Amino acid sequence: MKRFSKLQIFLSIFIVGCIGAAVFITIPPEKPTDLESATGLSTQELIEVAKGECSRYEQILGSSGAGIEYQPWVDGMSNVNTPKQAFDYRKRNSAVYDFAKLDFTEKIRARGAFTLETLIYENTRLSFFKAGQWNMTQLDEFYPATFSALSWNMANLSLVECELSDLGKGMQQLTQQAKRIMALANSASKQNSPSTSESLSEENARLTAERYLRSSSFSRSGLISQLEFEGFSNSDATYAVDAVGADWNTQAAKTAAAYLRSSSFSRDGLKSQLMFEGFSDTQAEFGLSAVGY
Repeated sequence: MKRFSKLQIFLSIFIVGCIGAAVFITIPPEKPTDLESATGLSTQELIEVAKGECSRYEQILGSSGAGIEYQPWVDGMSNVNTPKQAFDYRKRNSAVYDFAKLDFTEKIRARGAFTLETLIYENTRLSFFKAGQWNMTQLDEFYPATFSALSWNMANLSLVECELSDLGKGMQQLTQQAKRIMALANSASKQNSPSTSESLSEENARLTAERYLRSSSFSRSGLISQLEFEGFSNSDATYAVDAVGADWNTQAAKTAAAYLRSSSFSRDGLKSQLMFEGFSDTQAEFGLSAVGY
């Protein structure tokens, strides 16, 4: 019988052990059925975490030009039923472009996913074999559908505990109505398009004004100045700004929200900034009210 040296025996055991460990490590743990089994936390502990997320969800849901005052917009858009009405409504309210691009659903789910990942990591990183879930940090890899469902559960728990469920549903209605308005307006006949009697320079100025309003917010005088900076005459710029029919109250609200996202202001300081941008006292007051001042 062939005899093996101690070194050969040791190497054999080591190799078999490594193979066994590799197989063990790649076997996913038992699929969690709820947030408790995924995170190792009790229901009450999860509730406390959810309550700590309130400001995050308030920020997400209030990040549009409407702030948290979604109902007037939803009601207004609900009354628009024909292509011509939609075309005219969109022309008067440039904020509809932004509302249609909002995706609160994905933003909320992503926040829930981030919280879930953080909880799983924090509760497993110091306990390698804790409750047989040592690699639950790879939950998304092993069980993507379960991870997605639990991410929603985590987000919805925060919305419920922070009493933001109704606001979340309202903001989703805002997006849905805006998308409906955009689709309806796009189906409008050519007779609803701007007058073909406008000159080439007026048309180009109007199109430029519309492009600016889709990406940023302006006061009436501020947008005229911007068009003049682009090389348009004062008359063409003035024509274009009036032709787009922007809601300057909404523009003030969007500008106020943009300032607060990048810095902090007192009420008086923010109002002064809005008026410096060219908004009237009434428009500035509307913008302040929209952001909660």
